[in-house]
Amino acid sequence: MIVTEKILEDGLSRRGGFNLAQLKALLPRWEFHAGDNGWPMKGWRRRIVGADVSKEKIDRFLALKDKHLRPAPKTGNLFEQPKRDRFWPDDLELEPGSPEKAHMQMIGADY
Repeated sequence: MIVTEKILEDGLSRRGGFNLAQLKALLPRWEFHAGDNGWPMKGWRRRIVGADVSKEKIDRFLALKDKHLRPAPKTGNLFEQPKRDRFWPDDLELEPGSPEKAHMQMIGADY
């Protein structure tokens, strides 16, 4: 199977890159730097487009997409944390009508 730009684009992660396992699945061994770096040499993308590669290698390349990333947050914001008040324990039960309960309702806390 011939490697195309479309195949490479389909393999891009949701953050716009590739992981090392993907590249090792697709590229020949000589494309990689020796030593600790381990990433392919400059120009690998230009050299691989148009190359004849087995379908199994391409399928593995595509299957490894996003495997290096943490699961996407449900909120859509990587840095958003659940709303909590650090001064009140999570298991605190406040009496209805107490000043603490009124204060927590006033500031919009879920207590």
